[in-house]
Amino acid sequence: MQNVQLPKTSVGDVFYYQQLTISVFCIHNIKEKTARMYIYHEGQAKKTGNEICSLLLDYLKYVPRNNINEIHLYSDNCYGQNKNHTLVRMLLALTDSGQFSKIVHYFPIRGHSFLPCDRDFAIVKRKLKKHDRISTVHQLTELIVMSSKSNKSTVKEVKTEDIINFKEWWPKLYKKKVISEETSSNITPRKFKVHFNISTYSQFSYDTQRKGRVEASQFIDGAFQHTFKLQQSGKTAVALPSQQAYPLGKVPIKMTKMEHIRKCAAFVEDQYQEFYTSILSWPTTSN
Repeated sequence: MQNVQLPKTSVGDVFYYQQLTISVFCIHNIKEKTARMYIYHEGQAKKTGNEICSLLLDYLKYVPRNNINEIHLYSDNCYGQNKNHTLVRMLLALTDSGQFSKIVHYFPIRGHSFLPCDRDFAIVKRKLKKHDRISTVHQLTELIVMSSKSNKSTVKEVKTEDIINFKEWWPKLYKKKVISEETSSNITPRKFKVHFNISTYSQFSYDTQRKGRVEASQFIDGAFQHTFKLQQSGKTAVALPSQQAYPLGKVPIKMTKMEHIRKCAAFVEDQYQEFYTSILSWPTTSN
């Protein structure tokens, strides 16, 4: 996920102000050589596990299945954003419910890998650098689409109601603190028991034949894996959530930042003032 600050303008004073943060989330289909980007501003959604799960699930519904039952995912090794307990449980639910037979999620070492999404973002950045003024989310959407010469990039402007509350859903079905099945017996000394410390693993495997369980490895294609049973006792039926993460329809923006956005809006062209009028009427928070 990358951030873009709006408005982009050549006026020097804007440099000293906090601007509206736009989040751009990219999913690159290696097989089809296509990219789909999701774009939204900070008043519509945040950057939590709810957003990652919701947008990934949206993509899996958007792309034609064509009898595909196994998927392999590669993500930035970013703990908290891509590598989090919420996403692990969502992927596990996809195999537990039989929507996919197998899912493998890889996290290459940061600084030692270059993912296709990195290339997609680089192409977009080159396009944005050629424009001195960008004022709205829709302008940004059009530029992202235009940046792809092969017309293989699509963009979805995310709405607040698109974000589902996965964070409050998964604790009802899955555990957080577990010990690997390989070290859970009483004969294993406490100091040798392996806990599900999600940040220490680089590969997670989910299989419909191992319902409720995830295999984790410290290294990609590592020789040793540990199996963790995450499923709560007595919970067999798995249904993905449908409750919205932000039922009020808007995410409050910090008051101090809103004042900065108000000052930035003074440098925006008249035809885009309606967008900033809407933003300036947004709910605010002091936190």
